[in-house]
Amino acid sequence: MYQKILKKDLVEKYAAEFDITKKDANQQVDFIFDSIIKELVAGNSVSIKDLGKFEIKHRDARIAINPATLEKVEVPAKNTVTFRASAKLKEAVK
Repeated sequence: MYQKILKKDLVEKYAAEFDITKKDANQQVDFIFDSIIKELVAGNSVSIKDLGKFEIKHRDARIAINPATLEKVEVPAKNTVTFRASAKLKEAVK
């Protein structure tokens, strides 16, 4: 069974690994996550070696059908985040 890892778990591991306080570790983890978000919002992709690539993809507006009622529904255009895992990550979780 898989275990869910939360941000606080990452912070605790980071603090223990580098022998720093949880507060400092939390600030550093926040900085990394915030930097990724800022780059994506700016329209840039973010590649992290041995992990993968985050990028923004535009989804055009479309007409969908509600399968329960067969009613046509307009789905507006939107941007979404995609992640493509690196070959190393794919091999590790195989």
